[in-house]
Amino acid sequence: MKGKLTGTVTGSMEIPPHLFEYELPMLLFKDSGSMVVYCPPLDLSGYGKTIKEAEASFDTTLEIYLKETMDDNTLEEDLKSLGWNFTDNNPKPPELTKLASSNRNLKKILNKGTYTQKRKTIELPIGWQRQSGTYA
Repeated sequence: MKGKLTGTVTGSMEIPPHLFEYELPMLLFKDSGSMVVYCPPLDLSGYGKTIKEAEASFDTTLEIYLKETMDDNTLEEDLKSLGWNFTDNNPKPPELTKLASSNRNLKKILNKGTYTQKRKTIELPIGWQRQSGTYA
């Protein structure tokens, strides 16, 4: 006999993200004797005695940022506050020139000109949500 399962479930449900891959600009420069790796579209940085250490520090910072914003369901909100465009199905980071118009520190770095720019591939899990409640 075939039957229909009915009832309710209380708990958490995770909606999987869409992984979007971005080639984001990274600015490498020296500040107070330390090497800095700064990603303006995410407003995240890493520091170290060498570029390698600064890049490893940045990777750790990014990992913590993603974990925290995913746990709090605030990644999209945070990216929007950083100027990301969510008007279509493929969110876009802001351009450096646009960021520099509202970020004094970035403007100083760009105007000083003593930085190296490279790009880093970063996957962002946009659309991820954890929802709690009762589901029928």
